[in-house]
Amino acid sequence: MSTYKHLHPFRDGLHDALVLPMVVLTGGMIGFGALAQESGFNILEAVLATILIWALPGQIVLADMHAAGANTWAIVIAVSIANLRFLPMTIAVMPHLRGGLKHQAWQLALAQMLSANSFLYILQAVPRFSPIDRVRYFTAFVLSCVVIAVVATVGGHIAASQMAPAVAMGFLFVNIIFIACLLANSRAAPIIASIIIGAIAGPVCHLISPSNGILIAGIIAGTAGHFMFRGHRGSPS
Repeated sequence: MSTYKHLHPFRDGLHDALVLPMVVLTGGMIGFGALAQESGFNILEAVLATILIWALPGQIVLADMHAAGANTWAIVIAVSIANLRFLPMTIAVMPHLRGGLKHQAWQLALAQMLSANSFLYILQAVPRFSPIDRVRYFTAFVLSCVVIAVVATVGGHIAASQMAPAVAMGFLFVNIIFIACLLANSRAAPIIASIIIGAIAGPVCHLISPSNGILIAGIIAGTAGHFMFRGHRGSPS
């Protein structure tokens, strides 16, 4: 007898995407659209950056380095490094989707659309759906997110001239705050400790090294959280 509980994976994926993720994506991508406009990208280039990079930190790196006149290959390498964090996420998620995908090309396509938001939502959805229904849920979720992100990017690009720079930068932090809250909701002690340590270490490290402060703070927070609760397993709610 099947233990899977839900019969409407596509509808559930749409519903989940059109609640909090919609709000967060709208805020973050409005900020990116404004940043892209200030960095010299036209609307089409900004939209392509959103679709092809599909990770706000990597998109910010692209805009900043482009505005600074960096070499194309240097930009490609920097964006790739910024997005390298998705490798362990992809390794964790794809085994749950592979059973519902017949062709490797579809596996590659869905892996490309993985984001921090969809990573957390699909892991929560795994116990509810069969392998094929997980694919339907994930597809509905990520396609909704892409459409929202594209519309918000265009909106931010158009509104950039009417938006104070501080406001545009504030929008960029909405996504980070949301992801931190989702991670904290797991109630895993190492994750919560890492978030708290990172919040404290971030500003301090930025003052010491504006160029590398966030990276240094992330390494410190993640390492400290891991070793403080080594062997401890939180129970997801």
